Amino acid sequence: ITDLQKEDASTDPAERDSAIFPIFVLDHISKRYGLQKLVDQTAWDLLYTVHCLRKNHLEIEIFAQFLQEWYDPDDLLFFMYLRSVIQKLLNVSFKNRWGSES
Repeated sequence: ITDLQKEDASTDPAERDSAIFPIFVLDHISKRYGLQKLVDQTAWDLLYTVHCLRKNHLEIEIFAQFLQEWYDPDDLLFFMYLRSVIQKLLNVSFKNRWGSES
């Protein structure tokens, strides 16, 4: 299945680009804020905050490594799978834990 997804993504440039984590994050910011000036400022704020906090927070360090593309989309899928398993086993909702704002 993963190989088929890779083939499908590689045929459509827009889908292929959205599989690249930093582009996905920037696309999300663009859809949320719309105005280019707000998008640019939010992206810079995100990068600065990640830079400042990554040494003290493991989850931010991992996020930074995804932004730097140390991890690929398969790694992200694995992290998301582990997250869902942990939520089920421990009966924890990470969405509620870290707030409802997306």
